[in-house]
Amino acid sequence: MNAVLPRRLTIISFFRDAAGLQVHRFIKQCALLQAVWPGAIRIVAVYGDCMDATKPQLLAEAEARNLALHLVEYNTKVPRYGSTEQPERMAALSRLSNCGLDFAATLLEMHTAEQILYVESDLIWDADVIVELMHSLDSSNADAMAPLVFAGENFYDVWAFRGLDGQRFSPFPPYHSSLKGKATIQVSSVGSCFLMERWVLENVRIKNEGALVGFWREAKDHGFSVKVSPGQRVRHPA
Repeated sequence: MNAVLPRRLTIISFFRDAAGLQVHRFIKQCALLQAVWPGAIRIVAVYGDCMDATKPQLLAEAEARNLALHLVEYNTKVPRYGSTEQPERMAALSRLSNCGLDFAATLLEMHTAEQILYVESDLIWDADVIVELMHSLDSSNADAMAPLVFAGENFYDVWAFRGLDGQRFSPFPPYHSSLKGKATIQVSSVGSCFLMERWVLENVRIKNEGALVGFWREAKDHGFSVKVSPGQRVRHPA
């Protein structure tokens, strides 16, 4: 961990009726990451469609841990669909993601080295994993880098993670044939958690209902690439 860290890291995450353990764990994880290099972390927390205390808990816990928190309210006004691929859900997720990306882009500072961590608020991750992800991105020729995401023993994000062949990742080993024996591997799409350079944020938005798959399709059209770092892993609560 001797590589130079970026001057600033912006974390984008999303919350819906997340009060309690989810908010507490997310803020704690961000605080532990900030401890690696104080003052370099800021958070864009997009919340909406909430019937609980998500907003006041985010504010209170971020203040208690001296985190720079930017709250953005965005109500999708659509019901919970669960882990389905219904077009209405994908369209809502696309708009929600763009809301967070748009706001984060307004925070970019001229001539500041910056990376952006897009991470779903319910994921469980360690500060060391994110730092190693930064080092992997810095040492690669990619514009974005993602860890693998697991729920229990199975790979979690089988919708958004896709190889260059267009095939989705599998819940079961080897998850995708291209991962075998490689430190990093270029893919066509990732989701749930990824780190990107500021120029991706400056240029790419979702233009259809494709959610993060649509985001990476647009990124490819701009000449940007994304890789997976199998050595870095985060978890979804099983």
